[in-house]
Amino acid sequence: MDHLLMKLRAFVQRRKMEKLAAVPIEYEDDTYRLLFAESGEEAGEIVLDVNGRLKKFVEFDEKRLFVVKSKEELCRIVERFLEEIFPDSIQKLHLSSIVDVDDFYIFDYVQKDDKLGLSLPNSGVFFSISINGIILDMTNELGNVKAVYPEELLTEQDAMELYLKALKPQLKIMQYDQEMYIRGNNEFKLVYDFLNTAALDVKMDGALTNLEDLGMETYEYGSLPQLPIAETSIYRTVGAETMQKILTADSDQGKVEVWSHLPAGHLFSEYEDTDLLDLDIGIEHVIKMAFDCEDGKLNRMITVIDENRDRNRVSEAVAYEAALRILFNQFPEAHRVFKLRIEEAGLIEYEDEEITPFAFQFNFVRFENGIQVEGCEVSITICAATGELCEWCVWGEVNQDYKTLTGAETASVEEAMKLYESAFFMKLNWAKEEGEGDDPYYELVYLPEFQDSGGTIHCIDAETLEPWIVDSSSLEEFE
Repeated sequence: MDHLLMKLRAFVQRRKMEKLAAVPIEYEDDTYRLLFAESGEEAGEIVLDVNGRLKKFVEFDEKRLFVVKSKEELCRIVERFLEEIFPDSIQKLHLSSIVDVDDFYIFDYVQKDDKLGLSLPNSGVFFSISINGIILDMTNELGNVKAVYPEELLTEQDAMELYLKALKPQLKIMQYDQEMYIRGNNEFKLVYDFLNTAALDVKMDGALTNLEDLGMETYEYGSLPQLPIAETSIYRTVGAETMQKILTADSDQGKVEVWSHLPAGHLFSEYEDTDLLDLDIGIEHVIKMAFDCEDGKLNRMITVIDENRDRNRVSEAVAYEAALRILFNQFPEAHRVFKLRIEEAGLIEYEDEEITPFAFQFNFVRFENGIQVEGCEVSITICAATGELCEWCVWGEVNQDYKTLTGAETASVEEAMKLYESAFFMKLNWAKEEGEGDDPYYELVYLPEFQDSGGTIHCIDAETLEPWIVDSSSLEEFE
């Protein structure tokens, strides 16, 4: 340990005259807090593997003025760290990529296989380094690398055919995110969605990895019944009508109001204002609401209900009816613009199986003329003991009018497919898989490579056939 601390000392920028000491962190195996030996001030944290080798290093950087270093200087600092801490591995590590993240860079060093010379992802050492030259964190994934070579390689052409055969782009309304896409402008557009329908890779036996294989579910959606318009105050609907307003403030979630039966003095003595206004913290006998500053619609609501576990639990059908009444209170045309996401279990369970499940959750997804608006939905949670509203949450721009998008003339899906197909080829890569025991293994797969198009294509505009190209200008890759 002392030898490792001496080497790390050169990379911890503060208090250069003080030695480092390592103190075990209770209940965390092989994890140590780094301290400056004389002052006792925290310098960072390290994790060791079972062989005592450095697995993770984190430095607690302090805010101060500093000189910005060039990317080349930062690269030299990182490689000096590798030489000092992992001298036995430095020869087999190759710089795979550098990502520019404004005030820090991410450096990824990996190993390559012996036969094909292809990079083995997550097989080396991964760094985040500040532009002032401080290594913020390091993760070591060095270990036994098992590359499984197939008896026969699937051809690139066969992989392409399998990939395209499984591709079924969906017509959706999506936001052209300006931070993600090269020509993004944050407007909502009608597109053919390839991102959520494409396979992730093609294996050597012809099998495809899909989102479902990674635990990402696909859903069906059910239409809603039409309910009569109920001219009921939202305060009455959520149970705040007989309460008093305790606190109000503006936030990034809208205008926040805090209501309760309890005296204001009691709440202020028990809770900080920040906790009272935080819509991620539920407080018993308190209702928190956030309203959209422009249209006054309810964005968020949360409360904690006395569940009274001796009471008979309401059925899912009763809870669903309660959720519908609340939804139609805010959206009188909910039957036209929302569909219910059908899930196996709407009942939220505690991790402790001995505790009675406490709430039903229903997710109403925004649609326009039968076309899904990606990322826009309303989530409603109903207490299973009382049938009352526990939580309401609006995600995305559910209140926006999308009628004009669905009325435009669109290109055919065949035209979009043809454009998409011409933008990429299938490239051989190694994929890391979890094997039995602790050692992972690598298998060969084909991945789509969008090199000639300027970046990965996620969507194609259904009206103009403009491809949505991911802005990868911050990523620098090396062979």
